[in-house]
Amino acid sequence: MPREKSAVSVSFLSIWLKAAIYLETTVACRFDLERRIAMQLGQAVLDDLLIPSFSSDTSFDVDTVQRIMMNYLESDMENHSVYNADDEYYSSPQRDVFRVGKLLESYLAEIATDRNLSVEKFISLAELMPQKSRTTEDGMYRAIDIYLKAHPFLSDTDRKKVCSMMDFQKLSREARAHAAQNNRLPAQHVAQLMYYEQQRLRDNMDGTGSVGSESPSTPDKRNVYSSELYPASNELNMVLVVH
Repeated sequence: MPREKSAVSVSFLSIWLKAAIYLETTVACRFDLERRIAMQLGQAVLDDLLIPSFSSDTSFDVDTVQRIMMNYLESDMENHSVYNADDEYYSSPQRDVFRVGKLLESYLAEIATDRNLSVEKFISLAELMPQKSRTTEDGMYRAIDIYLKAHPFLSDTDRKKVCSMMDFQKLSREARAHAAQNNRLPAQHVAQLMYYEQQRLRDNMDGTGSVGSESPSTPDKRNVYSSELYPASNELNMVLVVH
């Protein structure tokens, strides 16, 4: 297999990795493929990470994806090489960070429905989210909401642990309105969200806009929670009642 970066597509590398896992090839072979996928993770799509699990109770091989993400972060954040071919060192390009963050959010949302996915495993993956990609938390909120819905019998402690992976101040208006009415969230986090909303409204009325202020531009169509379900007027009424 050619060793130059991008000589082989990440989708093709993913197919090889899935086959290597199924055929139980050497650990060195699998780790090599994982490192090469990490080098091109910004070009990957969700299907490339949906690796079937052949040795655990979960539907997908979460451990393999976790190692791929760790390889990616090592190269991107610490500027370490993830592959060495003929003394040429490669690292993850900065422009891919945002794309990788969105990819991991989609992956978390996909595996969140697995009832055998433990809280610890979900959190360990969420913690690998590149910080530079977290300009909004809508994708993370969606994944967390799906996980809580698929695991209705979690203890309050575990639900708080899962929700601690999210920064409520970075939610869009639509996501905040959805979260404020979401009975799957711990009461403590809903109260925290309502506090931020009240503070944001006070700042907007004062003209400071220091907390969670938003520009009057058209809402981002990529938001995962539609404003048709939770219009702005409902959000304001809900906050004002608490206030």
